[in-house]
Order: sequence, then structure tokens, then C-alpha cells
Amino acid sequence: MHSLNFRNIYTLLIILISLSAPALRADEKDLYDFLWLDPDKKVYVLQNKVHKKDKTVYLNVGYGQGMSSNFQDTTLLHGNLGFNVTEEWAIEGIYSK
Repeated sequence: MHSLNFRNIYTLLIILISLSAPALRADEKDLYDFLWLDPDKKVYVLQNKVHKKDKTVYLNVGYGQGMSSNFQDTTLLHGNLGFNVTEEWAIEGIYSK
């Protein structure tokens, strides 16, 4: 019979924690809901800007060069391309070489 080693137990634990974690959601209606704040305290907003993400495309490109060793020549090219389907959900593709 196959015995469970530390790696299998660790992987199973991570999967169980991931599946049992509650979904975290934030929406525009939650921006200024200060129920946790004492009622006698006041909050002043200096800038009330909300940037809409609904149906927008974003791109992130990066380049890196490793300088930790004189004997290795390392470079990195990284890119993300995504589309915000709604305010809360997006589809993203990642490339790294």
C-alpha cells in the first residue's frame, strides 16, 4: 500500500484549505460602508474617483536582468494580457520566458 509522505500531506492540506476558503468580493456599493468605525468618528474623503474596469483590456510587459552572479547571464521577459468581463471578473493570459 502507498504510504503518505510529507509532500502528499502538504498538497492535500493546501487543496482542502483552498476549497474551504470563502469567496471574497468587493463592489462599488461597499466603498464607503464604514460600519466598523465608531459612530462618533468622521471620515473625510479627499478624492472621490472610481475607475471603471467593466469591459476593458489591460497589458503589462516587463523585462528583467539577473545580476546576482558574474558567471550567469540571465534575462526575463514577462507579459500579461487581460480582459475585464465585469467589475469583479477578468480573463488573463500570462507569458514568461
